[in-house]
Amino acid sequence: MHDQPKNIQKEPMNNPYQSKRMMKRDFWLIPLFFIGMPIIIALVMIPLRMIYESQFGTIPKSTLVFFNVIGSVIGLIVTLVIFYFMHRTYIKPLAIKRIKEVKKYIWVLILTYIAMTVVQGIYGALMLLLPKHLQFDNTQNQLILIQLFDFPIAWPVLLIDIVILTPIIEELVFRHLIIHELGKKLGYITGAVLSVLVFAGVHVTQATSPFEFGVYAIMAGALVFVYMYAKRNVAVSIAFHMIINGIGFIGIVGQYMMNHMG
Repeated sequence: MHDQPKNIQKEPMNNPYQSKRMMKRDFWLIPLFFIGMPIIIALVMIPLRMIYESQFGTIPKSTLVFFNVIGSVIGLIVTLVIFYFMHRTYIKPLAIKRIKEVKKYIWVLILTYIAMTVVQGIYGALMLLLPKHLQFDNTQNQLILIQLFDFPIAWPVLLIDIVILTPIIEELVFRHLIIHELGKKLGYITGAVLSVLVFAGVHVTQATSPFEFGVYAIMAGALVFVYMYAKRNVAVSIAFHMIINGIGFIGIVGQYMMNHMG
């Protein structure tokens, strides 16, 4: 009987993601994210709003936004906790292994971010050639996001929401589910294309110009690229999504501070 070399890294025991069968339980993320989240936000906001109005009267819009962000963070945490308990017997060692692999792709993430920024810049310049009613400086989704920063006390909660929790959930839904799991049936290339289309579509539900779709399609394309390049390691696309949102967060905070200096 021969001992196995200690330096050989194996997948965690009983890892169902190695199977060619779809992990159907993971698709509970869809109703949890798109239905459960709004319900949790409402359940958080209603009592907070009632307490505030009973003590101070009419609630300011900024405070209402703050309560909404708190509800969002709680909803995201609840979703992740449920996902963890669905896979508690093997998710921890698997996640640790995947996270350790991220460092191998640091330069890929940096170069992909630069390429994405250049392509978005070119796309933005081309938008100036459109008729006025189709042009836009920021997408409607970006404008809604920027408005959240008008209440500085909410920034720490927004940081947790936008830079940490949202990338994890969105990558599980748009990359892990659509590419890794649906890809087992449809093919990974088909899953990748579908991932770009669905991700961009979800982010332009309030768009005023159809060309807003392109902004998110470019971002989704970059996320899909790093995910596929890393052999469908969702930890890598999560890290890249965090970088994108983190740089955007810093940019908005910096702009806010410059506008309010003096």
